[in-house]
Amino acid sequence: MRLVRALLIAVVALAALASCATSAAQSAPPGQDWQAFDHALTLVQTLVNIAARSDSPEASLKGIDDVLAGRDPEANRAIAGLFEDATEATRA
Repeated sequence: MRLVRALLIAVVALAALASCATSAAQSAPPGQDWQAFDHALTLVQTLVNIAARSDSPEASLKGIDDVLAGRDPEANRAIAGLFEDATEATRA
């Protein structure tokens, strides 16, 4: 139950961050406004894959802890991309 709650919180937080990044990227050229959404989907896919592949709740939590601790390169790139998209408007 805790895993489901943690995944739900993560998905809601990522959706909020993606919407902020998307609104900041609305002034970007066509095609670039979907980058934030792509990064958010990558993070959701990573978390869902961890939950699906894990044999026990402890293994799922360890996988999520690895993502949050920065030990997953794909998730790190997605988070960096989200923050880059979100802060792009403030740099302009």
